[in-house]
Amino acid sequence: MDDTQWIELAVDACNHAGIEYGTIEPIATWDQEYRANAVYRLGGQRYLKLFGPTAERQFHVERAVLRTLEAHSSISAPHIIAEGNRRPGPPYLVLSEVPGSTAEQVWDILSRSEQLAIARDLGVITAAIHRLPQQELLAVEQQYGGRLEQIRREQARRIAHIDATEALSAQQRSDMIHFLKVEAAEHLDGPPTLAHCELAHNHLYLSRETGAWHVSGLIDWADAMLGPPEWDVTFLWFWTFSRDREAMRTCLKALYAVSPRPEHFARRCLAAILHTHSGPALWAEFAEQAGGPERIVQTMTEYLFPPEVFGPPD
Repeated sequence: MDDTQWIELAVDACNHAGIEYGTIEPIATWDQEYRANAVYRLGGQRYLKLFGPTAERQFHVERAVLRTLEAHSSISAPHIIAEGNRRPGPPYLVLSEVPGSTAEQVWDILSRSEQLAIARDLGVITAAIHRLPQQELLAVEQQYGGRLEQIRREQARRIAHIDATEALSAQQRSDMIHFLKVEAAEHLDGPPTLAHCELAHNHLYLSRETGAWHVSGLIDWADAMLGPPEWDVTFLWFWTFSRDREAMRTCLKALYAVSPRPEHFARRCLAAILHTHSGPALWAEFAEQAGGPERIVQTMTEYLFPPEVFGPPD
């Protein structure tokens, strides 16, 4: 579609919602790579999210989680101003703005003490996310699917990647596939928590309205799922802290301040990340950088989740 058609879709949704929209600025559209929805800024203070042809589940997930957050937590997130699930036309949410800038934009200008303070706050916030009530999201997953479908889909993709890695021996392939089908499946089958599932630096907003930098909000809850908490842990490690070991240790200390981290934590993290959309890139990195060791699962675990961060705490 051209720019005029994208604007027409947004105007139609705003009229359906009965809201004044002022200027409409397209931020992203679902014809772009890796995107399932279109996002617009309305008048500089609100956002419209149109869910694309393959994103009906995401609409119901994001609506359910934002309702849960508003009713049961103090976690900062967008508020739903208006919503619509119509036919014809894509479902939509009109959302309030989250103040501040993304961590992707400002992380490098923070002092080290400010970065570690944010890491500590993120540990506390992530623990609070994992304690959220599950009823609304569970109702969505019962209709549209959840972690079982995700795990089956991503497991098949990882096995295809393993089979295509020519440098692996038959034993290495067998060990990795056994890990995916047996040990990883057990790790992912525990009591589920509500997980954001994409705690990356572009979804984390920081602000210093009060003079000190603080977490001002988390956006993009459309991929949330009931599943292992390690889904969030691994996204923080790779996509918010960029493997900053001190920041991650600080975050984990706050995340597990009340209850201890589970046994085999690093291997649980490996099981989690291999069953996400980040799995292909990390598998390719490991295969290129770490060579072809015989104890491939253990070596991959230590390479991606170093013991000094993900081993037993001091």
